Amino acid sequence: MGIYTGLIREIRSDGAGLSAWIDCPAPAIPAAGQYLTAWSPEDAAAALAIALFPAEMEVGGFLAAPTIPSQWGPGMALQLRGPSGKGFRLPANTRRLALAALGDTPARLRPIIIEGLSADLAVALFTDLPVTDLPAAVEIFPAREVAEALSWADLLLLDLP
Repeated sequence: MGIYTGLIREIRSDGAGLSAWIDCPAPAIPAAGQYLTAWSPEDAAAALAIALFPAEMEVGGFLAAPTIPSQWGPGMALQLRGPSGKGFRLPANTRRLALAALGDTPARLRPIIIEGLSADLAVALFTDLPVTDLPAAVEIFPAREVAEALSWADLLLLDLP
């Protein structure tokens, strides 16, 4: 775990809330299943850091899954601490991957979705939440049908509130 400085490059808004592209050093980029805590010295209203989970990662930073504070904006500096958590890698014998987003956004599952598709897995997402910007190869089902995934999937991952 380390302490880093990050910079908000871009703010995005979708049906799940606000997300932010954050430029930061490579060791600060959380893996799937990890998170950072972030605090902005420029946000006088924030007394505590918030947890940021990755929705996407790239060499120079990551897209923080919704929702970030509405006071944050492009160009704002962040104090980052982490990554925390063990992270997650798909088991090698997985062929059919089911994911259920039962919290407030399916974005935290996106890194696993991308990893699964890159490994040529069949991927199904069970959620009642708004879904945007997912590859067409992902099958989307209502959350009430997640029980059907138990007999189909090699692995079921849940994102819970």
